[in-house]
Amino acid sequence: MQPPKQDRILQAALTTFGQRGFHRATMEDIALSAGVGKGTLYLYFPSKQALLEEIFRTGLEAYTTGLQAIASGPGSAARRLEEMAAFALGFAAANREFAGLVQEGPVGMREEFKRWLWGLRGRILNAVREVAADGVGAGEFRPLDPGLLAHVFLGGIHSLAAAIVWDAARHDPAATARSLVDLILAGARPPGRHAVPGAGAS
Repeated sequence: MQPPKQDRILQAALTTFGQRGFHRATMEDIALSAGVGKGTLYLYFPSKQALLEEIFRTGLEAYTTGLQAIASGPGSAARRLEEMAAFALGFAAANREFAGLVQEGPVGMREEFKRWLWGLRGRILNAVREVAADGVGAGEFRPLDPGLLAHVFLGGIHSLAAAIVWDAARHDPAATARSLVDLILAGARPPGRHAVPGAGAS
């Protein structure tokens, strides 16, 4: 668990980056927002880059762990995909400042950290791919490439997450997740097989 002061600094940095942009924000701005001296701030983080990386690391690890837990949990493949979509879009809605920062991308981050991000992306992709493979194996989905379905699924999530960040009032995460999964799985189910309300709960 992070010390309370470190949490306060990270939240202040997140808010400051969101309001001023990463390049315009200064360590002095962040220290002022966090209610600490610049010297104290530098004891915790040596640079804006270190702050940004820790914000990404903390938030994205929580996001990825949540998705993996749903993927490995009970229920049909369709139900788990819907739950994963609802979690992802709900996460964006509840953490709009963070999601907006992620949408902007890893600005100027070290190559080592970019490799970490790439590995995290692989974990998310694998979680979705495994659920899709379960669906194919159970006959829930027609024979298809689980990896391709995972890419389509995550592409939809990322696009809708951006819409939620910039216009949250127009999007209900749970309803949007259901619509997204219904749309994707319309092309994944075997001919003649349709979604049955509540059937994914088994």
